[in-house]
Amino acid sequence: MLKRGVHKQVSSMSSTYLRNNGDGTFSSGDLLSACQAGPVKAFYVGDINGDTFLDFIYAGNHLATEIETARYDGLYPGVCLGDGKGNFTCNTALIDGKFRIEDARDIQQIKLADGRQVYLIANNNGGMRVCSLSN
Repeated sequence: MLKRGVHKQVSSMSSTYLRNNGDGTFSSGDLLSACQAGPVKAFYVGDINGDTFLDFIYAGNHLATEIETARYDGLYPGVCLGDGKGNFTCNTALIDGKFRIEDARDIQQIKLADGRQVYLIANNNGGMRVCSLSN
């Protein structure tokens, strides 16, 4: 039965990113090791620090696993600041003022009434959290 079964092969278990080269092609690279401690399931891309280069916020994990499978709970949310050349520096982000490991599924930027921009993280079967970008 094994010979007749479907066989698939994985070439990488890394979280990766694609970079638009501007000429109709893309190149890929592995995210930094800080982004590899668990599954990345939420991603926000934008110029977060105002230097005109793209940055990103990431979060994830997978807490609702089968009974025989351990939770994927090693990933702290983080902020990676880009230099415009495909290089990033990463820092762990504070969530509601604390280091939190949750089951994140989405990140969105919103503008508050006072003009400040904040980032909200939505969690699977959990509350919304505010991502603080200054540690």
